[in-house]
Amino acid sequence: HFNTFAKHTHDLIDPKLYKDQIYYVISLETAPLSGWREVKGQGPRPDVFSVDYRRFVDSQLQKICSEHKDSRNLLGYLYTDVPSWIMGRAVQKERYDFVMIYPWVNAILGLGDSSPGKRRWVEHLKSRYASSIEAAKVWGFEVSPTYGISWDYMARLTSWFKPVDESKANEDMRSFLPIIADKYYGLHRELVRKHDSNHLVFGDKNMVMWHYDFVLPALKKHVDVISIQAYGRWGDDSKLVADIYKATGKPIFNGDGCYGFAGPNQQEWGIKGFRTEAKSVEEVAMMYKETMEGMMSTPYVVGWHHCGYLEQWDASERGDSPRNENGFIDPFEKYRTAWTDVIKEVNGRAVKLHEA
Repeated sequence: HFNTFAKHTHDLIDPKLYKDQIYYVISLETAPLSGWREVKGQGPRPDVFSVDYRRFVDSQLQKICSEHKDSRNLLGYLYTDVPSWIMGRAVQKERYDFVMIYPWVNAILGLGDSSPGKRRWVEHLKSRYASSIEAAKVWGFEVSPTYGISWDYMARLTSWFKPVDESKANEDMRSFLPIIADKYYGLHRELVRKHDSNHLVFGDKNMVMWHYDFVLPALKKHVDVISIQAYGRWGDDSKLVADIYKATGKPIFNGDGCYGFAGPNQQEWGIKGFRTEAKSVEEVAMMYKETMEGMMSTPYVVGWHHCGYLEQWDASERGDSPRNENGFIDPFEKYRTAWTDVIKEVNGRAVKLHEA
């Protein structure tokens, strides 16, 4: 009673094995926006205002869409897996930096004056300050008593990372983020539609609590369905989901979520979905049922991509997460029947729950 493959269908799996048999989603990761990618040294974030980035995205979409645009079972396109618009608390503490916490703004601030993104940043500051001298004082730049400081000179600087007035600098950066978001999502939607007019645009799959106020307007304009990643109990996460729907009016689906109970072979790395503190597989099954019934009884929630099918054990290689994957079957393909029996029953009722 599962009917889709999610974003994380591996690139090495030939789509011919599933695209004529089951609904699926294709990934269009055109920039390393995830926090875990930055930790692994991947990047930097692109200048979304540049012609070079537009050409890159266009070429990537042309290749991917040419293969999938005529597939009747393709639901649509997803971008990044959990983009980091704001640095995580752990990274902030590790760097002891609680001001320059917006990775995409940081990437643009490090560019030179020939970069469209840097020029767009300076134009943004011009709209916020009466003069270049006023802005320079906020950002801690030396101002010549004879010549002052020009906007062009500030555009050349890459030393924007120790502002004097941290509060105003934070306002400058946070108010620039919706400009980046609008450009990023708008560009992708335009180019997806150029190469494929048949399928949905899902945008990024991001944590349910990380749909910030500066991102929501861009999602409302440029995304067909909003994809969240939610690992909490439905009684808690449903409030956040309702807020996103209120702000955007878009259908929502949980593109990544699960509950977990660490078995004897998962003690070193633990397991995804552990925060709900289930004490048994039976409790996991109860939480699954609770969430499926809650989501399918909510008109604007259209589905759930469960995180994990094949249970992962401590000895296996890790991917992007320092946790074992959850799963309905163990590595020897033995079903967790206390869970799968519940899944079969509640998934079988999902369509009628949603119709009601």
